[in-house]
Amino acid sequence: MKRKTSALTRILVLLLSIIAGIQFFSLVEANPIGAELEYTTPPIVSIHSPLNNETFPADVLLHFTVVKPDFWLKHGGYNAQQILKSVRYQLDGKYSDQIPVNSDLESPFDYSVNLKNLTDGVHSLKVYAYASGWFIEMHGFWEYEVTINSSSNVYFTVDSTPPTVLVFPVENKTYDKSDVALNFTVNEPVSQIAYSLDGQVNVTIAGNTTLTGLSEGTHNLTVYATDEAGNTGASEAIYFSVEVPEPLSTTMVIAPIASVAVAGIGLLFYFKKNSKGRL
Repeated sequence: MKRKTSALTRILVLLLSIIAGIQFFSLVEANPIGAELEYTTPPIVSIHSPLNNETFPADVLLHFTVVKPDFWLKHGGYNAQQILKSVRYQLDGKYSDQIPVNSDLESPFDYSVNLKNLTDGVHSLKVYAYASGWFIEMHGFWEYEVTINSSSNVYFTVDSTPPTVLVFPVENKTYDKSDVALNFTVNEPVSQIAYSLDGQVNVTIAGNTTLTGLSEGTHNLTVYATDEAGNTGASEAIYFSVEVPEPLSTTMVIAPIASVAVAGIGLLFYFKKNSKGRL
């Protein structure tokens, strides 16, 4: 947008032209070739959070910086100057209100905004920085003002739903051994799996496993899974019992054998005695 010079300035330019014998121009009539290109360097926008392809559980912190190019810092002043006027972001195609800035502060400009109540799914985010620049050519009184902007955009995902964990074939029944297989399924990729036995501290596992050395009695088990967004889901509590039968005693086996042997000897003696009577 070109800045029009005031009537007083035009008169002053005309008087100086007469005195110096030089023809001056206002930007309204002429624009110096290359001046606009040279003095319209855009600010640099960098989004630090969220990053591309990141996944978040719900609320997302938008953190970005806007940096002045070196040209602004080296050539600021009356003859040439650019300032940062405002910034804004665009979430899923909807623009936010402009965020005011203090252009007197040293670069970079740092901003943090909480993006709340986002729906599950993929979102697009774009940040814009608006700057204003002008140039005054003293010996020609060329003057202009132009608004320029730059942007940076990312795509991220919101996942606020915890994973579903199904444990099998552990059931509410009694097992006759102290080692029980723990198998389960999860309905989405996860970053961590753990189980808690009888309310004790969670034990991290890589996948299906075997619970070994279980004591006799009743036990309860819960499996937890945490997805890539940080949501944790839990299985239903499983209750089961362990009753390991005692091994057979060797004395119980020998006693019947001894009894049978004694009975056999008695019968043999009886038959021999009867045989002598008949003779």
